[in-house]
Amino acid sequence: MHKMIDDNLMPKYLEKNNSLNTFLNRLKENNKKMFLITNSPFKFVDCGMRYMMGKDWNQLFDVIIVKAGKPKFFNLKRRPFRHYDKESDSQNWTKVSSLERGNIYMEGTVYQLLLYWPTFPL
Repeated sequence: MHKMIDDNLMPKYLEKNNSLNTFLNRLKENNKKMFLITNSPFKFVDCGMRYMMGKDWNQLFDVIIVKAGKPKFFNLKRRPFRHYDKESDSQNWTKVSSLERGNIYMEGTVYQLLLYWPTFPL
């Protein structure tokens, strides 16, 4: 299904909600740390979020993790984060030792999220 969804099908499956956009922007303006963790692939998430939130949707989030593989994301302790490369639509095998704003990550665990994102809002 992920590969079949494109910009033309978004109105069929998603409903725009200006309140959500306002809410997320208000959180960001108030310096709240925000992250997105999903089991879906980046292209699918990007398509839906662009439709609902606009082309700069990723600026709302401090950390974005795709293909998280939940519930493994919460249950495993050792499963490395990988950088996602938008150009090749694949993971980069370079070691991730910190989670930085503007990057897209794949897989990982909640334990590594706490370790590699020192500003995690506890």
